[in-house]
Amino acid sequence: MIVHKGKLYAGTGIWDWVQALGGLKGAPLPAPTKVFVYEGGTKWKDLGQVGNGSRVLCMASFKGELFAGLDSVGEGKAFKFDGSKWIDCGAPDGKNFECMLPWGGVLYASTHGNIYEYQGGKDWKRIGTAPFDINQIHSMQVFDGKIHLGTWPQGYVLRHGGGEKWDKIGRLGLPEGRKLINEVMDLTVYNGKLYAGMIPNAEVFRFEKDNDWKQLGSLAKRSDWDEEKVGTWARITCLSCFQGRLFAGTGSCQGRALDAPVDSSLGRVFSMQAGQVVSHEHDIGGEWTHVAAIRRGRKCELHINGKLTSSSDLGAGALFNLNNDSPMWLGFGAQNFFHGAIKDVQFYKGALG
Repeated sequence: MIVHKGKLYAGTGIWDWVQALGGLKGAPLPAPTKVFVYEGGTKWKDLGQVGNGSRVLCMASFKGELFAGLDSVGEGKAFKFDGSKWIDCGAPDGKNFECMLPWGGVLYASTHGNIYEYQGGKDWKRIGTAPFDINQIHSMQVFDGKIHLGTWPQGYVLRHGGGEKWDKIGRLGLPEGRKLINEVMDLTVYNGKLYAGMIPNAEVFRFEKDNDWKQLGSLAKRSDWDEEKVGTWARITCLSCFQGRLFAGTGSCQGRALDAPVDSSLGRVFSMQAGQVVSHEHDIGGEWTHVAAIRRGRKCELHINGKLTSSSDLGAGALFNLNNDSPMWLGFGAQNFFHGAIKDVQFYKGALG
């Protein structure tokens, strides 16, 4: 799902890649790939069939247009919606069109192994060809001003070094010497840090520095787990930030009902808080807006135009030390910087009367 021009859009498809390719005996053929727009309540408007695939694997909002990418059944094509129909934007290499990432005025994309920049029309410029012998890319994220990739099967996280150069900044999941089944399913940035969610043990990792990732735990695992049996693997299906917390969803690897008995840790949503975070998940508009961050005892508060919109409580025993040697950034985050104007910046050493 994606938000585009203030509306929520959803693409359809089959989670199980074996069934999506027509290889699951007794299963019905996948339904045609479509995109729907949410109209409120329980109503969704059908925007029509997108190509001839079995899965819409990704979507993006780029320069006012809605894009969608299909699997290899759909010839790995990308499409954009012109308001009434879907326009073919070409297939970079015919493989699964896994990810789209608009950033810095460019639409970046990845397939099963390769990375591209969209040139317009049906043209895609390759900026990476299976670096470090990876063969799948499942996540793209911007961190510290650079594009990062989550890959399979080694579990590498790669960082763009410019041109066609990609640097390896970590290997996550099972250690070297074990079966190559590590997939970095999702990457997200939370409170200035880069996080990764994994297959096959539903682990979450946090990036500390190059080749130094802290494992935060395994959120799901079946009692019959076996690295040789795909149906027993668990995954972090998604990572997302909301109201100052990091959320993670868990699931089985293929998502089949026949994989039962299902462990109680699968199909769950977990959340955590790291440090003090307050956020405003709404558009503040284009007019001048007064933003104030306030420490009040062991709370951090965010006020927009004089109204409290978010607060965060510090956990018991944790320190809330503002007298540290870390730099203070205004309008510059772990991913990107603020595009706009800032004025009348004020700091206060104590509470105002």
